[in-house]
Amino acid sequence: MKKILVWILLGVSTVLMVAGWILPLLSLKISFSAPIIGQQTVLDETRSLLGTIQKLSEDGNLFPALLITFFGILVPIVKTVSLAYSLSGSRHSHVVARWMFSISKWAMADVFAISILIAFLTAESMANISAVPQIGFYLFTSYVILSGITSQLAYSLKKETIR
Repeated sequence: MKKILVWILLGVSTVLMVAGWILPLLSLKISFSAPIIGQQTVLDETRSLLGTIQKLSEDGNLFPALLITFFGILVPIVKTVSLAYSLSGSRHSHVVARWMFSISKWAMADVFAISILIAFLTAESMANISAVPQIGFYLFTSYVILSGITSQLAYSLKKETIR
């Protein structure tokens, strides 16, 4: 019964992960106020995680694009595949389970970085900049939390199986 629950949680977390990549992540609006022309908007856009990676790459910001790709896309994929493999009952699945549990904390790095960016952009000292997290941010954050819970359950299930 516990194994079925872990598989269900894994499926739900995978859906949250993918939705978090493709749905809007952040809306950013930058404006300024000029004496004669009044309030002018310089930038008003909403991007997904994948759209942000693409835009960073197009603009030549390869290092941030690679970091976001690594922590936001590759680590979660490896973690999800490793978790599924560890649940499969294969011969070396307990080794994969231990390894997967050790990389779990790295999946949170992207959410943490984006949270810092949002906090920075919405600081009161920057009255002309607003950054609003969108549904993709909350879905990806939910994936990270649910994936962590699923990893914990899978790891405890593996420990019970080994005994």
